[in-house]
Amino acid sequence: MKLTEDILYFAWQYGMFDRENLFTTKGEKVEVLSLGIRNTDSGPDFFGARIKIGSYIWAGNVEMHLKASDWFAHKHHINEAYKNVILHVVAEYDLNNSTHNYQLNTVILPVNRTLIEKYREFLSSKDFIPCARYVKNIHPFVKSHMITRTATERLESKSRKILEINQLNKGDWNQTFYTVTARYFGSPQNTDTFERLARTIPLKILGKHKNNLFQLEALLFGTAGLIPQIPVDKYTTALLKEWLFLQKKYKIPPLASHHWKFMRMRPANFPTIRMAQFAYLLHSSSSLFSKVIAAYSTSEIRKLFETSVSEYWHTHYTFGKSSTKKEKHTGKNFIDILMINAVAPLLFAYGTYTANNTYKDKAITILELTDAEHNHITQKYFHLNFPVKSALYSQGLLSLKFDYCNRHKCLYCMIGHQIIKTS
Repeated sequence: MKLTEDILYFAWQYGMFDRENLFTTKGEKVEVLSLGIRNTDSGPDFFGARIKIGSYIWAGNVEMHLKASDWFAHKHHINEAYKNVILHVVAEYDLNNSTHNYQLNTVILPVNRTLIEKYREFLSSKDFIPCARYVKNIHPFVKSHMITRTATERLESKSRKILEINQLNKGDWNQTFYTVTARYFGSPQNTDTFERLARTIPLKILGKHKNNLFQLEALLFGTAGLIPQIPVDKYTTALLKEWLFLQKKYKIPPLASHHWKFMRMRPANFPTIRMAQFAYLLHSSSSLFSKVIAAYSTSEIRKLFETSVSEYWHTHYTFGKSSTKKEKHTGKNFIDILMINAVAPLLFAYGTYTANNTYKDKAITILELTDAEHNHITQKYFHLNFPVKSALYSQGLLSLKFDYCNRHKCLYCMIGHQIIKTS
């Protein structure tokens, strides 16, 4: 297996190389007094190292490459940021000193063979996660620490997307909150279409009709393209009439009805029911985003999303097909989805936007107080002795799986570190 820069970085950072047999390419003995601090930004790879070369002690930075010639290929020789590099660490020395006038002290790093072999094993693993054979023996604290880290990274990732939406909305956080919340009213199969609906019918238009639930339904169902063009009962007849009037007034382009998915989902999750609940939410609450921001507790926020439907939808799941009357309130599991995917990321994004960590802390608290998601990924981690205590943990496990395990970023994972270092 050929060395990669990731392995070089890891080996140097954690001292996993043969320190007793470390020599420059000119044959001078090298003693590492301080490895330095890893730099993940631009500039040299490690700052503040102390290296004894021969009889001299050097203080400065360390740069790492697979090949010594990369120093020139990356134009470091003409970059002032690399002026204080005291040691060049490489996997292969491929330079002719006289040709390149290369004066840097350089070492070919003798990487610990155990590190290479373990990493090769991880790369070739066909298990659910690369370290599945070893991870059960890792201390729960290490697992919990990594999970909370990846949960925060997942919040940061979602936050960046929300900030992009807010920028498109010209800083209108009410519209942004409405857009993101609408997305997750769509349940997994209709999230994108629900978000498209929210972009097509702005909150400001809906706000003008906030006090009239029927008009809100006409605007939402009409914009969604779901109202039957041939009415099937009195409700749809009146709804179509109201929609045609409002569409003309606001010049709203309706979506194509085929975008909405009804197959392979419980009737309670049909987009018609979720849309009726969304209309009721907009009708029954005002300044929703401000209330979320001002709320003192997670339970207070949850109550804001306890909504119902108009009378028609208590006896229908789709237009024209009556069913046994059933109250269609938003249930706990659905509110959990909103808290995890909409409310917490929105608060985290708002905290970033306002540079106020209070909102970020509130976002994390929401995840800590919301039940964990149960799916095939969290279940498999559970069987590997990973804690799944709350939504903070289930979100962290999803990030761990997709951003680390699936991408074989074992060297960047605290759990991978522990396994390799103790092998």
